[in-house]
Amino acid sequence: MKKLLCAFLFVVIFAGSVSAFDLNNPPVVKISGGQLMGFMNGKTFTFLGIPYAQAKRFEPPQKVPAWDGVKSAQSYGAICPIQNQTEVGAGKPPHG
Repeated sequence: MKKLLCAFLFVVIFAGSVSAFDLNNPPVVKISGGQLMGFMNGKTFTFLGIPYAQAKRFEPPQKVPAWDGVKSAQSYGAICPIQNQTEVGAGKPPHG
């Protein structure tokens, strides 16, 4: 929920800094870390997979370093790894 709220606020706050666009020129915004290229979803500016922090396992999050150029924000980022299920029903709690 917090991530969704941050994404919404990002779009609202930075909508004024979006450059002119059409289907061949997706919206680009400039933020403190660099530039992000999103896409239009109906009448909504959409920016996905924006890194807001980075951390090593069990370490506190650190600020994401700035980047050069335009970073694509047209798809979601990496997902958490999920252990492979080797048999049907594995990992389900027993019924009782």
